[in-house]
Amino acid sequence: MKKSKVWAVLMLAIYAYPAFAQSDSSLRLGTLVNWILQEHPLAKAAKAETQIGAATLQTARGAFDPQIQWSQVSKTLGGKPYYEGEQWQLQSYTRWAVAWESGFERMLGDAANPAQSTPDQGFYYQGLSMPLLRDLVTDYRRTGLQKAKIAQAASAWERNDQINSLLSEVFLDYIDWTQSWEQLQQANLALTLSQNRLEGMRILFEQGSCNALDTLEAFSQFAAYASKQAEYSYKEAKGRIMLSRHLWINDVPYLLRDDAEPESQHLDQLSNWVDLVRNQISSDSTWYNLHPQLALAQLKIDSKNWELKYWRNEMLPQLDLKYQWLGSNWNSFPNSLQTPDNQRFGLYFQSPLFLRSARGQIQSARTELAQLSWQYDQKQRDVLAKQLALSQGVDRYQEAYRWSAQQAESLQKLYEAEWEKFQAGDVQFFILNTRESRFVQSAISQWDAWAAYRQSEVALLFQSGLLPALL
Repeated sequence: MKKSKVWAVLMLAIYAYPAFAQSDSSLRLGTLVNWILQEHPLAKAAKAETQIGAATLQTARGAFDPQIQWSQVSKTLGGKPYYEGEQWQLQSYTRWAVAWESGFERMLGDAANPAQSTPDQGFYYQGLSMPLLRDLVTDYRRTGLQKAKIAQAASAWERNDQINSLLSEVFLDYIDWTQSWEQLQQANLALTLSQNRLEGMRILFEQGSCNALDTLEAFSQFAAYASKQAEYSYKEAKGRIMLSRHLWINDVPYLLRDDAEPESQHLDQLSNWVDLVRNQISSDSTWYNLHPQLALAQLKIDSKNWELKYWRNEMLPQLDLKYQWLGSNWNSFPNSLQTPDNQRFGLYFQSPLFLRSARGQIQSARTELAQLSWQYDQKQRDVLAKQLALSQGVDRYQEAYRWSAQQAESLQKLYEAEWEKFQAGDVQFFILNTRESRFVQSAISQWDAWAAYRQSEVALLFQSGLLPALL
């Protein structure tokens, strides 16, 4: 009876699942995500992708900026003036293949080119120039603008892809840390109670209530738990440090404190996100268009199509039209528009004979476009196949975790039954310790199954590419 009371004191609360209250050192998943998105260098770099895209678009639009030109020429030889003149022009490009021009010309002198000579006061002009064949549908300015718009759209998808990869890695590290931390709590509890039991067994041995083998059995179990505690203590420290590599405050690395605690229940949010992804996949047959890598692959195809369109345009001969209204001053233009005598008109034609350069570029663009299309098809197949496989993996790992939890619960009941037998006086230390050891191992192992289940959810979220849209 005395021995039963001692064992009751030592083992009253053993292996009941402890409820750890939230402390100031706890790190919630939501807090971690916001922290990462605001402070992580890669998150900042990902946000800068959109700025790069905007700058690229601004550069392309700069090709349409108005151009102002000015020149002044003169020639004197042997003290004799031959000609002198000046010209300035303001040219404004549009996105419809038309360029508006206005300016002033003055060219005087006995040796001036008659085609360029002007009245003494010079003349002003306004008009337009436009291509009639090559550059009518597109040119390097409009092609560059369209490719810049595609690049800007690609920068947003690049950002999503980088954030998707970063958060997936953070979630996996958080899961690893949570797993090792929870296992460490189990190991710490088992070690503490095992140490107390060992001390109790020594007391019982000194009192003659148990033999030396029972004491040796208690020490053996204490040594086993001490080994596990050391192992999981290292794993917890490693997991905390690996998670800390993602943490920054004002561009300064931050290391989680030794007493920091994860909160495993907040990872239930992963299941909610998985349900949203599955609903999106089942309700929208084109959901994969939202996958960053597929979207980027499609944008590469779009950009290459514009290149092909441009080089097809280069196959055409160059035939440009220029028409200008002339006047002695700016106020004369309303009348000069109605006077056919004050005008300047010209056509310009040029074409290479063999077009080998354009034909080579077209062949290259077609080949690259075919390559990009094949790559997109395979990438789409990979995404769909991995999504299907990972979705099934989530169900199987969830089932495995459920069985593992049931096993731990069953072993706990067996252990409690053995404990009741012990309280009734049926003393079998070996069987009791065996039940206890199996229960402790199952309580620890179920966190392995839990981690595998959560990791499968992260893998599905990563493969869907929808993780940034869920936050």
